[in-house]
Amino acid sequence: MKSLKYSDYITIVSDSRALLQRVFYSLVIFSFCLAFFFNILVSQIGNNPLPDQDADPVYLLFMITGAVGFMAGWAAPYIEVLMMFCCIGSIMWPLKRMLPAAFLLLYFCYFITYNMVAGHHYTNVGLLVMAVPFLFASHRFVAVFTLCRFFFCFMMFTAACWKIARGNLWHLDQTGMLLINTSLEALVSGDPTWRTEIVRWLVNHKTIAHLIWIFLIVLEAIFLLGFISFRWDKYLLIAYCLFFIGGWFLFDIYNFENLLFLLTLTPVLKFLSALRNKQRSLHSPT
Repeated sequence: MKSLKYSDYITIVSDSRALLQRVFYSLVIFSFCLAFFFNILVSQIGNNPLPDQDADPVYLLFMITGAVGFMAGWAAPYIEVLMMFCCIGSIMWPLKRMLPAAFLLLYFCYFITYNMVAGHHYTNVGLLVMAVPFLFASHRFVAVFTLCRFFFCFMMFTAACWKIARGNLWHLDQTGMLLINTSLEALVSGDPTWRTEIVRWLVNHKTIAHLIWIFLIVLEAIFLLGFISFRWDKYLLIAYCLFFIGGWFLFDIYNFENLLFLLTLTPVLKFLSALRNKQRSLHSPT
């Protein structure tokens, strides 16, 4: 297997800067459309009278200043529309950095507000992190974009390490309890869907369920390879897709925003680069 050199990687990223921005913000718009469809936008879930600030200083600052009440109150739909305009502008003018900067500022506040209103600190940071490189141009963009790739690998690998350190591998009942907690409403209500039936079957077959849980942890641990070489990126792509499907199907966890990290992997970059080259050839004079 031919190993992709770092110089090749940064060349692909540098040449695809405008295309990456257009693709990224198109996917951001799609993610907001999904959130609207599932009624989970801040403007749709309402203003929680008891927002969860935990012990995080940023969350405490939002609580003290009243920013969370403003963001989750009457201003919520206007902020969401403003973010959409920033995305559309970033697609239309991919080399302008003012609109990506405005979007990142708005989305950071929106992300904090959503977590406080929802009462849980979610880990779907892919959109937030991947928005950072587009604040920069030329070589700085390439450097920050590459850092996002390594952050993705770090996030996945350390998640596996954390589960192993907590002893998740050794407790057979762990997976069954997770399945019950995440699908409790469907299991209790007697939901006849095929997904609920499979979850119920796995709850009654603890060993098989636990083996699937171990497999998901292994998929996370595989991301250690991302620090060693770019040659393994296609396996990382497959691993994360399987991990995402497993998390969504078994535990009803679908962090769509984290799929944006896949833009940093070489198979996706090569695919986008091929599309760009094909488009150029179609528009070039014969």
